[in-house]
Amino acid sequence: QKYDAEDEDLDQNSNYINASYLRYPGSQLNYIASQGPLEETIGDFWKVVYDHKVPMILSLTAQKENEVEKCAPYWIPGTYSSNGIFIH
Repeated sequence: QKYDAEDEDLDQNSNYINASYLRYPGSQLNYIASQGPLEETIGDFWKVVYDHKVPMILSLTAQKENEVEKCAPYWIPGTYSSNGIFIH
């Protein structure tokens, strides 16, 4: 099925984040596609999740592949804080 992808600055109050809206014609479901965050962009990643009320995160890759880290562990237990956002 065809979809419309729009590259956008999903967070108007911060720097650009590499993410795109995916909108399917005739569907009320919308998606945001993004790469896994780097250690220094975890706060920006969670801000997009919070600002856009994202109900579910689906990762299509492992954190590490062939011993190469593909994204930072953004789901760590405990409390994480960045840019004034606290994740529990």
